[in-house]
Amino acid sequence: MKFNKKILFSSAIVAGLFLSTATTTVHATASSAPKTTNVNPKAVIETKPKLTKQGYILRVKNSKDADLIYVGKANYKYALKHYKAFKGKTLSPKKVQNVKFRVEKVVRFHGNISGAPLYLVASKDKKYSCWTTQAMLQYYYLNSKAMRGVTKPLLRIGNRSANKDITSLKNKQNKRDFNAATKAAKKLKGSQKKFVMASLKQLKKDGNINVEGDNLLLFGF
Repeated sequence: MKFNKKILFSSAIVAGLFLSTATTTVHATASSAPKTTNVNPKAVIETKPKLTKQGYILRVKNSKDADLIYVGKANYKYALKHYKAFKGKTLSPKKVQNVKFRVEKVVRFHGNISGAPLYLVASKDKKYSCWTTQAMLQYYYLNSKAMRGVTKPLLRIGNRSANKDITSLKNKQNKRDFNAATKAAKKLKGSQKKFVMASLKQLKKDGNINVEGDNLLLFGF
């Protein structure tokens, strides 16, 4: 996961890049393993059970760069098959800061079009949904008081990556901060502890803060 170095495209920008192409329909079926569907030679939509099964634990960030939220189940159903921006009732992310979202699908770009993956997220009742990048998403409780002991050392690792290009957890300072985050995570309770500990375990396995796309704890840093 790149911190402050990688250009992240919003779904609106990506939509602009594809205005000259026809609307694409994608049919994807859920299973225990990721499914991929070729949308065109440059984009692939995937179902990601690993992310979806983590449940409604994300917030769409209240940012001037954030994508608008589509309102209504009909728009959600349309978004399942179309990753490009479309006409429909929308509202600002500012209006849904208390709403929890889940990852439903992911689209990745290849070939001549480069850009960060887009994630289709939706609320539990499917009233709210949007396609957006991981930079515009974050763990719902990321900024809570209980999480400070975890987020502060992880942010130091992220800043070290951005400013000094030091990404490996084998780095002495990064290792120290990772251990501090793990120690704090062990003090969390219930499902929050389970999620954060699993995320840190994955980060340790990856060994690098810049492995992007599948670790929801690192979204939006």
